[in-house]
Amino acid sequence: KDSILTEFKKLQPLSSQPASVIQDVENMQRTLQCCGLTDGPQEWTAIPDSCRCNATATNQDSCNAGVYKLPCYTRMINWMQSNLQVALGIAFGVAVLLIFGMAFSMVLFCQLGRKDGPTTA
Repeated sequence: KDSILTEFKKLQPLSSQPASVIQDVENMQRTLQCCGLTDGPQEWTAIPDSCRCNATATNQDSCNAGVYKLPCYTRMINWMQSNLQVALGIAFGVAVLLIFGMAFSMVLFCQLGRKDGPTTA
């Protein structure tokens, strides 16, 4: 969490970054419906179109005067926290399947080692 914040702070001011970085940030702003990386719209000299929200925006509560007010860092952390349970559930399910697979393969391996027919003393 802190490492993301540190890396985002290194990119400020956004307007002085190379065109490729600005394009990536604008794509993130469109996707997450946010503006700026850590401090909101004031990070931009001129607010880009990717920061502007319209009537069809799904997050009208985070829209202030036609501009998204939440920074992308906040939106990203919120998204990660809301999807963490799903990711942990999938990881746990895969782990259980792997354990059952190992147990089944051990049973098969032990069956191969047994001799056929009755044993004599």
